[in-house]
Amino acid sequence: DEIDQLDQRLTTMTQRLTEVVAVEKVLQGVEDERRRIAMDMHDGVLADLTALSRTLEHAGTAAAKTPSVTGLRANIAELAESIRRVIDDLHPQTLDILGIEAALRSYLDRHGSAGPAHHFEFDSDVEALLTASQKINLFRIATEAIHNVIRHAHCSRYEVSTRIVAQRLQFTVEDNGIGMPTVQTEHTVRGGHGCLNIRERARAIGAQTAWVASRFSTGTRFELSLHLAPTTCRA
Repeated sequence: DEIDQLDQRLTTMTQRLTEVVAVEKVLQGVEDERRRIAMDMHDGVLADLTALSRTLEHAGTAAAKTPSVTGLRANIAELAESIRRVIDDLHPQTLDILGIEAALRSYLDRHGSAGPAHHFEFDSDVEALLTASQKINLFRIATEAIHNVIRHAHCSRYEVSTRIVAQRLQFTVEDNGIGMPTVQTEHTVRGGHGCLNIRERARAIGAQTAWVASRFSTGTRFELSLHLAPTTCRA
């Protein structure tokens, strides 16, 4: 019986590991495709719009200064800026160049400036302790959690925190909004594709997630905990 139980446990663990690896490969494929599309848009559509705008600007004729052409240039500039935002959402260059802290600050500046008041805290040691896969997945999880708060929490304030506590990375997004009907965990929370994406990305990097009651009088606290190898953690 003990051998059978051990065999069953090993089989279950193997199945779970296989599922995690499969999810990780799918997510990596998605990120690679997002990066490819972003590069194509940058080098293709955005470059063409920039060239067209410069052509109109340097036409040097009276027609180029008419209100209709001036308006056209303004429309092109707005379209180009919209495409830049799409490109950044597909694959933020800030993440590759400056790191996850800068990428999250940029996301909050673009998407959170017109929303509820927010506070952002980021442990500077986190940057060096994450792999490339962990960084991109944590970034996607963080932006999805923040997006959910801005759209659905109906809050006046939220806080975003990334810290290292006892060899674990602790990421939280906490708001003072309307909250959830009941305290929920990663196994029971319901929130459409957004929460599903969060759970799958967390599984891919071996992190645990939960949605619990906020420390504010109302609201929700999203928590992610990721174990860090002892050799990589600070003393």
